[in-house]
Amino acid sequence: MSYKEIPSTLKIKPCPFCRNIPKTVKISEPNGAQVVCMKCGASGPQLADSGHYNESVRDAVTEWNDRTTRM
Repeated sequence: MSYKEIPSTLKIKPCPFCRNIPKTVKISEPNGAQVVCMKCGASGPQLADSGHYNESVRDAVTEWNDRTTRM
């Protein structure tokens, strides 16, 4: 597991709990991804390997953004 910076081309919404803007995504080998707020620890869903790193990160950011609108 490692953490990678979220590409600037992806727009991410603030954390619904602490309003921090997540800047990293947690990567599970080989290509799974999950957005985690490093300030309060809130996290989006852990997404399975989509087969491509960039797609996994994009999907994780999309799920994070959708989750914050459902709260």
